[in-house]
Amino acid sequence: GSSKNVYIDGKPFHSGDNTAHLPTDVDSFYMGSGGYGAELSHAIIDDFSVYGKELTEADVLALTKGTLPTALPAAKGLIAYWNFNDSTPAGGGGVVNLKAVADGLGKVTITFTGAGVVQSSDTVNGTYADTAIKSGDVITAVGAKFYKGKK
Repeated sequence: GSSKNVYIDGKPFHSGDNTAHLPTDVDSFYMGSGGYGAELSHAIIDDFSVYGKELTEADVLALTKGTLPTALPAAKGLIAYWNFNDSTPAGGGGVVNLKAVADGLGKVTITFTGAGVVQSSDTVNGTYADTAIKSGDVITAVGAKFYKGKK
């Protein structure tokens, strides 16, 4: 419908009415960034999900109390879910900081710091496998590919 709602920590943050269709040529989404490496936020984000249907206030409240987005009925239209639960291995260590910057022409530069490997999957919730990507490698974007750093 035309109703758009944004919740933060289970509380309504912004709402509005907009009947315009979403563009069909979206190829990038930047959360906490101005895009192409322009950092705007130093926030910590825990759990981020995108739905194709409007959630009720009760759905949002359930999510803030620990219900997983994947536990909501399929009719809620879950499109994507990131839990950001990469853990630090036993014995210490830090986080692998992974950064991908697209040049807008189909080239993506992958850089990372920390002792780890870059993993990839064809789907966001799929099985991730180690790649041979090294820090500073330039790869050509072909279809959708998802990357994460593994310590």
